[in-house]
Amino acid sequence: MSKRNSNLVINEVPKYIRCYTNEGTKNETFDCITVVFTKKRINGEWMHVGASTFGNGFYQHGFSEKRIDQPRYSHLGKRIEFSQLSPELQNSIRNEYNEVWGLN
Repeated sequence: MSKRNSNLVINEVPKYIRCYTNEGTKNETFDCITVVFTKKRINGEWMHVGASTFGNGFYQHGFSEKRIDQPRYSHLGKRIEFSQLSPELQNSIRNEYNEVWGLN
């Protein structure tokens, strides 16, 4: 693994993302997971992904001028570690991250 890759991914965990869950409790939402991509804008906007628990029922990209988890993230639920995402969703997010950072 190159030095650049090892700075962007640590132990197979993307470094510049933040993960949140509303635990499906807020009106039984289908998009219970939100992953915010940090550090790098895409066409001048911040990317985030809303997903169902496994990412195979619902998986949608969003872009905004400001990061949706700053200055507060309480509307997204509680912050969780990448390792708490399902293995299926981890793979999808890892693929997105690699594409965003040109690591493929």
